[in-house]
Amino acid sequence: MASGLAQGSTRIECVSDIYTPYVMAGPAEGEVTGIDAELLVAAGAHAGLTIVPRIMPWARVEAELRKGADSRIDCAFAFSRTVPREAYMVFGTV
Repeated sequence: MASGLAQGSTRIECVSDIYTPYVMAGPAEGEVTGIDAELLVAAGAHAGLTIVPRIMPWARVEAELRKGADSRIDCAFAFSRTVPREAYMVFGTV
């Protein structure tokens, strides 16, 4: 994944680990399904964005996000909000 979104980009890859029933590997290779993944894709479409959910282990996602601006991850989902995570993650408020 590229660091940061390209100017004017409407395609965003978002990562999460498998967390049934919220995030699951689909029947097709590379397909991600589940409540969170499907809602994220639908919300993105509503906003004019193409959201592409991907699977990545939690530990790797958190390690990348701790890098801040140097992270190769543009978007992660299905994380519980905790005080330690607030230091390196931005959580939605709606």
